[in-house]
Amino acid sequence: DGNTYSFDLGANCSIDNEIYCSLTLANLLTNKYSLYSEKQKLPLKLGLAFGTTLFEDLNIEFLSELKEYQTSVKFGLGAEYAITKNFIIRSGYNNRFEELTLGFGFNINVIKFDYAFGNNSDLGQTHRIALTYNFGG
Repeated sequence: DGNTYSFDLGANCSIDNEIYCSLTLANLLTNKYSLYSEKQKLPLKLGLAFGTTLFEDLNIEFLSELKEYQTSVKFGLGAEYAITKNFIIRSGYNNRFEELTLGFGFNINVIKFDYAFGNNSDLGQTHRIALTYNFGG
């Protein structure tokens, strides 16, 4: 079947009060899945992103990603708007899969939940769910 899971690791830092950067290493632990007939693993990915706050509740982010087994770099652009302090809506575009995503997230203390829906040119409709724990409190 086409189901799989992965474990990612990331770090964020603030350059100043309005600019931040993020570094991610994705698919560190993953199972093998079969899509069509052969079993395969999700490729290791390295991501770098820079973002800024345009207005008090509106952020934009530019990201690039290099994936194992590929020579091209993926670029993306995203925006998020804080409806309340703990509830955020998001949208983004990814050039590699010509994918537009829409989603939301909410925070409860040090735990964050995110959901996104996209229409991926390779996979069709996708649902992404993330649960994040902030060790810094």
